[in-house]
Amino acid sequence: ARTPSTIERDLQKERASKKEGRPRQSRMTELGLLHLLWERSGTNAWHPAIGQARTWWPGVRQRVLNAAVDIIVGKGSPLAEHLAMIGYDDADGPALLRDKVQACGNNWRILLLGKVDSLDTITSQKSGGGAARQYTALRFDGAKDYHLYVTADDSWFSRLSRRFPRSVEALQKERSERQISVIGLVTATIKIRREAGKVSIWAWADDIALMEVDPTTLIPVESSYELRVTQALCGENRAFTKPLRFDATGDVVHPDFILTDTQDVRGTPMEVYGRDDEAYLARKAVKDAYYNATFGLDKWWSWDVQSSPDRWPDFPPAVIRPQPGGDHD
Repeated sequence: ARTPSTIERDLQKERASKKEGRPRQSRMTELGLLHLLWERSGTNAWHPAIGQARTWWPGVRQRVLNAAVDIIVGKGSPLAEHLAMIGYDDADGPALLRDKVQACGNNWRILLLGKVDSLDTITSQKSGGGAARQYTALRFDGAKDYHLYVTADDSWFSRLSRRFPRSVEALQKERSERQISVIGLVTATIKIRREAGKVSIWAWADDIALMEVDPTTLIPVESSYELRVTQALCGENRAFTKPLRFDATGDVVHPDFILTDTQDVRGTPMEVYGRDDEAYLARKAVKDAYYNATFGLDKWWSWDVQSSPDRWPDFPPAVIRPQPGGDHD
């Protein structure tokens, strides 16, 4: 999708070196896979020429599916064969989902990816007076056009609340009150039902991951502070990326953002420091030392939220250079 910055290439090399001598990772978490798809498709990068392209779901769908072609799963099959994108105002989406369901059949689980519209616990009353049962219900944005229903065991609501508290909290609010959007990736077994001449698709979720993103750019954010920085960078027409972790361990020096339009062709790392507990400050010291040694004093950017919660330092100045993708995303 684009050429990685020098910082991102160094991170990739560091990840690879830390895996030497270790058993090969045979499994990636659901969130790790979502991060991988977002980065491989370039949806973690932003530059002003993208404009409003990220609000057009068919374009996002195609970019992510193109990235999924190069990710091999199972018995050597591309991930794209098992991935269905669900989104609002996508004329081709429902037919593509039905084709994917038919192709996966009973032998493969399917991956469903899209913006999450709601997450609730529902009670289902069995016909014939059977005992009621509770389920977790996840609804994708635009799912009505797909006749798609996603449910999971009732324990999933509390599990997701613990693992992704900001995402679940946002999904309990009215759409107009949400500051973030939530991207969901669901691994599910899936069936087509035909009742009274109507065809619907029912998915039983085996695993669910949620990722918070800026609503307009779909750039992932890990805190309200990162959301403010993302929106400020976009407001100043800056170009940047949001490096994602996949399943990297905490000992990788991992910037929150990388400015890609500065004088430094390697990219300029950006850190948003939001806490002041002892372990966090120790990690902050390691990062500061790394950036100072690699880029030089005052050659990278950071915001210490605890000392200055309402104002961050000025961003490093931009240098005009061609950005990848032209006027398309």
